[in-house]
Amino acid sequence: KYIVNNKNEVVYIEIVRKEIPAHMTVAVADGTHDTTTPIEFTFNTTANDTLNKFVNRAISFGDNSKISAIEVYDATTGSWKAFTKEALVSTIKVSNNTEKFRVTFSEAGTYSVTARLSEVGTNYTLSSATGSVTVTAASYTVLFKGGENAEGVAPTQNAVVSKTVITLPENTFTKAGFVFAGWSDGKNTYNAGSEYTVTENVTFTAVWKEL
Repeated sequence: KYIVNNKNEVVYIEIVRKEIPAHMTVAVADGTHDTTTPIEFTFNTTANDTLNKFVNRAISFGDNSKISAIEVYDATTGSWKAFTKEALVSTIKVSNNTEKFRVTFSEAGTYSVTARLSEVGTNYTLSSATGSVTVTAASYTVLFKGGENAEGVAPTQNAVVSKTVITLPENTFTKAGFVFAGWSDGKNTYNAGSEYTVTENVTFTAVWKEL
């Protein structure tokens, strides 16, 4: 490009355009986005193969501390494999590529998803892609049963979101020759009136003690 400076002298300035070795896009799969369901993210890289470059690749799923599990799709075996958060930042050789990650978040919220390619050594951003996903708290059912030979109408409990604390109800069942001794979730027995933190679908069965 030619310009004229303040001395009426013609000066030639060369503008060097940095060639970008690759561009990235990110897409979030449709479907249920809650704290029990892995969410699939697809990152597409379109490369300028003539440059044959290595770049720094960094992927962030919002607050990475809120990730309870992360997997990467292995196209060779057609299966999902465990992946570490630390490996989301790496140096790669750019090529036309599609990477799929499956992420499970531990808490509800809206998470920004970013992918960035930067120049090795300078950290100059070559390409970036962003997206977002809203994750809801998973909903669980809570059921009560009287157990074998028990009679009566079961207490009712609405579905609750993960980590809700409920109070276990009074027993509404009867069993001839037995007295109610608590509610069992299959692992432990709790007294009626006890507080219980729901983290999965759970069925409480009445525990009976013979008279």
